[in-house]
Amino acid sequence: MSAAKPLAIVTGCSRGLGLAIATKLYEKGFDVAGIARSYPPPAQKKFLSHCYKCDLSQPQQVETLFHSSLKEEMKNRDRIVLVNNAGSLGPIGPTSLFGDDAMGAVASLDATIRLNVTSPMWLSGAVLREAGAEAAVRIINISSGAADSAYPGWGTYCASKAALRMSGQVLAVDASEFDELKGRDVRVFDYAPGVVDTDMQLQVRTSDVKLFPRVEKFVGLHSGGKLVKAEDSAMPVVDFALCGPGEAYTQGRYGT
Repeated sequence: MSAAKPLAIVTGCSRGLGLAIATKLYEKGFDVAGIARSYPPPAQKKFLSHCYKCDLSQPQQVETLFHSSLKEEMKNRDRIVLVNNAGSLGPIGPTSLFGDDAMGAVASLDATIRLNVTSPMWLSGAVLREAGAEAAVRIINISSGAADSAYPGWGTYCASKAALRMSGQVLAVDASEFDELKGRDVRVFDYAPGVVDTDMQLQVRTSDVKLFPRVEKFVGLHSGGKLVKAEDSAMPVVDFALCGPGEAYTQGRYGT
């Protein structure tokens, strides 16, 4: 019997950076289990071994998907990669607007935190639990410059990306200090992909300047041809997915 292919679980796989990552991992010989709220275009769907529809801001859907499908896909794999790519800007505007109940700010804030932080943390733990003790496990968290730089109006996004980065650092020290994880080939990569030409960037450029005062910066990057192609930004993710043993935690940024 031939060995099972390595498995990559990629969230937010239906478009943009997530689709580019999924496609390139497939081309490198991975079985790719994609998770998104919608299916990718038919021409790109062929690059996914399975594509699961799931709203990652809804924890019950995430748990159900993992136990009903992903857990089974992980069996007998020598290498398992989780790419926590799905994310949202969330509510944009000054923090004072969070107190306006009429805007539904509490619900929007909560949903963004669940999508950007809760689900990635839970999936990371679930993958570690179910992966074989001898399997190489790579957790890749798609980060942002907003994880360590404050942007006016982006309180939810900045805070959630900072939290995701710290969760990866904690996972790495867990792997070195808890007996059940010691000695396993577990590595975490916090990756800031650059200003990628995606739908999220379109959302940024069309933001109301009254809610996001730095909108012209991103308009200028687009008009100046300075946005990064998703296919190019995906390559460091692929390289890490294929890497051997090494430091438990690594940070990276596109172009550096």
